[in-house]
Amino acid sequence: MPDLALKALARTAITRLASKLPLGMLTQRIRRDAVVLMYHAVDEVPAPHLRHLYRYKTPAQFETDLIFLKQQFHMPTWVEFAAERGRLRPPDRPTLLITFDDGLSECYRLVRPLLLKHRVPCLFFITKAFVDNRAMFFRHKASLCIELLGSLPMSDQKRALSALAVEASRSTFNFLSLQTGSCT
Repeated sequence: MPDLALKALARTAITRLASKLPLGMLTQRIRRDAVVLMYHAVDEVPAPHLRHLYRYKTPAQFETDLIFLKQQFHMPTWVEFAAERGRLRPPDRPTLLITFDDGLSECYRLVRPLLLKHRVPCLFFITKAFVDNRAMFFRHKASLCIELLGSLPMSDQKRALSALAVEASRSTFNFLSLQTGSCT
């Protein structure tokens, strides 16, 4: 097995194991002066464009996380976090920076009010091309394709997957047409 494949396998196994552990246990085991915690999604139910990509938290679960994290960690703003790197801090609590990737609208609608309520700073990564749905992240498209495939009868799923396999073997891959539900 190539070195990169082995690393990817190990990373996947560790991520799955860590996701099963309570957050309190992880903070006791991680001995670092600074930790970056990356979230992707918070919503009541997983959206189709995310359902097959990320584990998500409900707003109530996210709020529980914030309360716990605020008690356990020093949580600076990004500017403070960047300035603190390399400087010695008193060892009372490790530093934690929360980030959200992909700049999804749920961040503004659901995450922001909770962060403001609990006075927790956060760094949001926003992809300019995705603002106002001008473009869509390829992984979100893949999740929508999986969602569409799952809604088709088994015979249509097999036909669609066969067509995709043929396209992939030609080194050109076209996504399922999400409007018509057919492979092109």
